[in-house]
Amino acid sequence: LISALHCIFTALCLRVTAVVCFICIGIILPLNLTASSDHETKLTNYGQTTIANIVHQLEASSTSNNDSYLDTFLSIFATDQSLPHLIRLYVISFCTWYITYFTLKNIKRDWGENLVLRRVYYLE
Repeated sequence: LISALHCIFTALCLRVTAVVCFICIGIILPLNLTASSDHETKLTNYGQTTIANIVHQLEASSTSNNDSYLDTFLSIFATDQSLPHLIRLYVISFCTWYITYFTLKNIKRDWGENLVLRRVYYLE
């Protein structure tokens, strides 16, 4: 029983890892790398592959010097210049939610299989 459960868990980990690698390397990494429009960023090469590159571009595009948090928020999120960066953030958010949904859906399915396997094993 334990070896069967271990094989099911290993298969679950492999499925989740494959989906996460595909999404991160195929979607999120290119989004983060192409976010930089200027070459004078203070980020390292690693920093340009993270979400800090997008946030850095959003902060650079807002030129408002207001003290209010609402004015700062509106200057970042309500300008036409930051729309491509907002779309990048929404795509990253959607990918994160999809990974979570995929993982939980697979855990639920495997949990049901584990319960059936335990019932058969303990009732024999």
